[in-house]
Amino acid sequence: MTTFNQFSQDFRYAFRSMLRRKGFTAVALLTLALGIGAGSAIFSVVNAVLLRPLPYEEPERLVRVQRSIPDYGTVSSQNISTFDFVRRNSRSFQSLAATGVSSGMNLTLGNRAQYVQAQAVSCGYFGTLGVALSRGREFTPQEERYAGPNGVILTHDAWQRLLRGRDDVVGSAVRLGGEAYPVVGIAPEDFIPLRRTDVFVPLKIDDPEGGGQNYTFIGRLAEGISIEAASQELSRLSEEPVPGMNERQRLSAVDLQKDITDFQRPLLLLLQGAVLLLLLIACANTAGLQLARNSARQRELAIRAALGGARRRLLRQLLTESLILAAIGGLLGLSIARWGADLLVALGIGSSLERVEIDLTVLAVTAAASLLTGLLFGLLPALQASRSDVSLALRQSDTRSGGGKGVWPRRLLVVAEVALCLVLLVGAGLLIRTYLNMKGVNLGFDPDNVLTAEMSLKGSQYSNTARADAFFQRSLERIRALPEVEAAAVANNIPVERGLNLPIRIPGSTELEEGRDVQSTDFRYITPGYLQALRVPTVEGRGLGEEDGAAAPRVALVNEAFQRRYFPNGNVVGQQIFLYQFAPDIDTSPWRVVGVVGDVRTRGLTSGSRPTMFVNFSQLDAGTFSVVNRFFPAHWIIRTRANTQVAPERVEQIVREIDPLQPFSRFLTMQEVITGSLDDTRYRGLLLSAFAAIALAMAISGIYGLISYTVQQRTREIGIRMALGATSQRVLGSIVRQGLVLGTAGAVIGIAAGLGLTRFMQQQIYGVGSQDPLTFGLVTALLLSVAALASLIPALRLLRRDPISSLREE
Repeated sequence: MTTFNQFSQDFRYAFRSMLRRKGFTAVALLTLALGIGAGSAIFSVVNAVLLRPLPYEEPERLVRVQRSIPDYGTVSSQNISTFDFVRRNSRSFQSLAATGVSSGMNLTLGNRAQYVQAQAVSCGYFGTLGVALSRGREFTPQEERYAGPNGVILTHDAWQRLLRGRDDVVGSAVRLGGEAYPVVGIAPEDFIPLRRTDVFVPLKIDDPEGGGQNYTFIGRLAEGISIEAASQELSRLSEEPVPGMNERQRLSAVDLQKDITDFQRPLLLLLQGAVLLLLLIACANTAGLQLARNSARQRELAIRAALGGARRRLLRQLLTESLILAAIGGLLGLSIARWGADLLVALGIGSSLERVEIDLTVLAVTAAASLLTGLLFGLLPALQASRSDVSLALRQSDTRSGGGKGVWPRRLLVVAEVALCLVLLVGAGLLIRTYLNMKGVNLGFDPDNVLTAEMSLKGSQYSNTARADAFFQRSLERIRALPEVEAAAVANNIPVERGLNLPIRIPGSTELEEGRDVQSTDFRYITPGYLQALRVPTVEGRGLGEEDGAAAPRVALVNEAFQRRYFPNGNVVGQQIFLYQFAPDIDTSPWRVVGVVGDVRTRGLTSGSRPTMFVNFSQLDAGTFSVVNRFFPAHWIIRTRANTQVAPERVEQIVREIDPLQPFSRFLTMQEVITGSLDDTRYRGLLLSAFAAIALAMAISGIYGLISYTVQQRTREIGIRMALGATSQRVLGSIVRQGLVLGTAGAVIGIAAGLGLTRFMQQQIYGVGSQDPLTFGLVTALLLSVAALASLIPALRLLRRDPISSLREE
């Protein structure tokens, strides 16, 4: 018989065998599909974010310029004045581009306005990325000058969505922030921006208002220049006086893809490790099923061997069955992977730069994983079955074959399942405790019954502070008149989200004794009613009211963190704060502190509260407002009375009646804002918990299957013991003890592995240690409980039988 005919015969026999044992086949395929599908879904995201090159021309030549700060670390944020210096003096780059903070603007179309996301970029930005515009041109050096003309480049989506894909759009003008912007170009349809963007505007690199360390630099390396060589040149340049940097800071270059994906790497590697554990558990579980199945087939295999079947042929037949199972499981897993990949993207896991899809790489890895899985779970059962004693197997009945030492491989596999399952459960437990810890933090304000709305004021319409103040007051007066509204205010930021960091001088601060003339604060403008709308307590002094208008002396509030840092003796009320003149139009007249308010969480729920300064918007000078307005939109904060709510449409209608060209970009309740800040942690916990639940189910089925098999093997023995006087309790205890021994052995190994592996989760958890004894203890107790339960069920089923029928078992 030819080799092809032998393989063909093996395949046909394997399919017939699988169809004869439909229950075994269904359970094995489901187990493999879950393991392979979860692994493929996570790998599709890992492939898109970490492995697949960025969607730009020659992406290996793209770098980000970084800045190292002694005693702090390396950051990508730069001062715009540094950009011009590096661009003029560096020889390592074919081209260099700068990007500013992405912000919202209002794009006016006729008598309506649309909120769009705008990204400021220097000339040469698209060329640096290697992107050719589908229409028009890039920005010119004249357009990136402060006194130069405006211009806008639209993404393909914005062109189609906002301007209906007009053919004559290039050369026409749109209004952004109340100013005319000629459309100079259209980005290609397949272009994926570095961050979500609708329109690109010129970055004014010589803007007298500066902008602080809020810019990033992207470079395309010159031919033949490595990242290391570019970093060495940047470091040498840093030894000279560099605008926007002090003498201790140094510049370097880092691979752009690495810089973009570094924050995602720990999470993706954590999830990839979790699904690897899940796949190993699936292999162990399926191998256990194979061992049980082969035990029931010992007489069949023995007869085939007695009739001349070679051991090698039997081994190949059994491996063929395993590989077919793995192949079908892999195909089913791909359908799970497609759904899983879409779910991961919907949860925000993955980079917006990449399209997460099941491509050829994912298909190849899935095929390799299926093949390897088939070998992993099929080799041990096949070797054991092919080595069986033919004469002994022929003398034994089906139900007795495979007993004794043949059960030890299954026991080891169950122990391995329990150990791997414990590691997953501990990881899920740590993330769940992190979520609960974050959810239970003291926010410093009351988020219930609070609606927030966001709006961009960028542009010439509200560059005048008095005009913006009048707009706020008219809007708030009408909103407060609504019967369901208790308080309303406007601020440039809301709690939990970051504010604008501004340099200040504080005469009398204790930190001045250490030689630090310039401090920093989180700067926030508010309108009267802000503290009431959020129920932030006033700890000392007073709040801000209508009496603190534009004509009154300038006053400010600070939070407790400000007082602790700059005035630990507690005498901050009455002190003066000066804004550092980082731009020409900044009013440096002092702000006198009149009150201290409670700390409110900023920059997320885990970072506490930074020193923060609050000023009445009516007293804000135009220069400072222009800087704040550049980076942050205005936020409406509306508190409703208990058991009532105000419709966003009603608020929108009120504001539209006052200014029809000022659209809101979003409405969120304060609870939704808080929930959004917890999304990453919750999604990580949910995913790992889902993997752990699947693993636990597999471990339970492994223990249950093994104990059921053992009980079946010992049916006659147990019947004899009970006939000789053994009590049900003793028989029950001996059977349950087997499950507990397996569970304990697996738990001990799992604890040892978990103590080592959970150290890599330190960045993912909050308020709990990676080796938290409570989590390990609860997970171990859970595993031992389910091991006892999985053992109890087959034992009770046996004890319900008539002892006489047990004695008649062969």
